[in-house]
Amino acid sequence: MPFQITREQRGIYKKFSGFVSKTEFLQSVFEAQSDPDYDRLAYSLNDFLAVSGHDVGTRHVETAAAYALGAELINPKIKIAIVCIDQDIRDLVGRFTAISNYPLALFTSVEEARNWLQLMQYA
Repeated sequence: MPFQITREQRGIYKKFSGFVSKTEFLQSVFEAQSDPDYDRLAYSLNDFLAVSGHDVGTRHVETAAAYALGAELINPKIKIAIVCIDQDIRDLVGRFTAISNYPLALFTSVEEARNWLQLMQYA
């Protein structure tokens, strides 16, 4: 599976690896938002460092952002940390932030993301 979701004390950690298809990307979004404790989660840490390729396009990211708008009704307080160095993925993240209201920050390492979450008192 090109993604693994790990439930942490205050949030979720999603690690993507290998080739990530658009279907798998959207599945990761749906699974995270289906967490029974979604209303109490403080963060979503999304690690794309091990991704070797993907076929996720703007339309798929816009779909994920639209679902995020609905998820905000359940939990408007989640902070999103994205870890990636790939410029294409960073550009897609920009499209997500144009639609979703969730606070989001980009990082180049998981350690940086966790430090930010700790500063925000969410990790």
